[in-house]
Amino acid sequence: MTDKNAILGTLIDSAIAQVPDEVVRTKLLACLCPQTSQIRTIADDSNMVRKAKLWVFAAVDDSTYIAYSDEGYSDLRWGLVNIASENFGESGAWYATLSELILDSGFFDVQV
Repeated sequence: MTDKNAILGTLIDSAIAQVPDEVVRTKLLACLCPQTSQIRTIADDSNMVRKAKLWVFAAVDDSTYIAYSDEGYSDLRWGLVNIASENFGESGAWYATLSELILDSGFFDVQV
């Protein structure tokens, strides 16, 4: 595992540990897959199109990954991305925290 992978693994582990619901945490852990970096296209707030790196680390269904990127949408580091796509998707699918993503995504039965 490279240094970047180790750091990212620690970051992901920490974010998962902050998910308050143990049942949801367990469901999320069951979705984990090997961390894989991908270069995808992103259109930022000024509609400038560029390439940026993200890391996928969980497959929540047949078409959706949970990803992390510090090169994407400003302070929104945690996102839902289409497995078959070559872009980041819309900024509305990106969140400041993993817990926010889980709460809003609908992939996990979260009782508010």
